[in-house]
Amino acid sequence: MYTKSRRPVKLVYAHEVDRFDTAFALEKQVQGWSRAKRRALIEGRLELLPELARKAPRARVVGQIRGGGFDTPASRATQPPE
Repeated sequence: MYTKSRRPVKLVYAHEVDRFDTAFALEKQVQGWSRAKRRALIEGRLELLPELARKAPRARVVGQIRGGGFDTPASRATQPPE
């Protein structure tokens, strides 16, 4: 278990929902937030959430899946043009 070696674990925020799929979606959404936005949620400073959401996200390299792998220059060289 991930948290076993990181004890003591302290619950800092909880939100009750009726459905498992809703809870899962909310958890994944919050996991994608910046540390500052999560901290504002934990501290109950909900008025800051829209402001923190407007900041530009960090640049990430995301490959497009093509033919079972990532679309890279090397993989494009071996594939016929579309």
